[in-house]
Amino acid sequence: MSKIAKKKLLIGFAVIITVSLIFALLLSETPSEIPSASKSPEDVTVLAVGESTPVFKEVINELKDHGALVKTLDKLPDFTEYAPATTEEIDESTAVLFDGEWLEGNWENPELHNFLRVVVPKKCKLTAVGGATSNFFKALDKAGIFEIPVTETGEIRNPAYMDPPLVGYRVKVKEGSVGDEIFLAFGDDVMKALLEWLKN
Repeated sequence: MSKIAKKKLLIGFAVIITVSLIFALLLSETPSEIPSASKSPEDVTVLAVGESTPVFKEVINELKDHGALVKTLDKLPDFTEYAPATTEEIDESTAVLFDGEWLEGNWENPELHNFLRVVVPKKCKLTAVGGATSNFFKALDKAGIFEIPVTETGEIRNPAYMDPPLVGYRVKVKEGSVGDEIFLAFGDDVMKALLEWLKN
């Protein structure tokens, strides 16, 4: 056998061994290392705050139709009494939906700011639907969670300054670092956008 043929044979064995090792490593991955599948609405617990605008009511009804567990709150919960959404049970599978019209009269409410400070570290999704959704980011700013940028000339850069029908926020941990994830949905199909947001 020539030297060239031997060299090709050795390279072939090296490739086979490398591929085999990669395959073995993939099979040996623990479940925690395998990316989790997208959530379906049935996996999500929705806390609905407000429920006054027609678009908000429509979204809540459609979420129920899709199998989500929806709990309508007449007031912000006291976590020492509220069940089942205690602070321990609020997590990434929880979504809090605020009626935009309700936020208009409550975005400066200290009780709301305290509520946000409690739930945001749980990495749940916070969403505002309908109305002046820009107030959602004003409330986050007041609570000290998300700082609305202000330019050197004093121009306020609210991410939802155009009041899109659906906005969202959550804290996301990626590669050991913590960051803000902002969600803005424009257009008529609010429900489709919301379902996509809840999946991830």
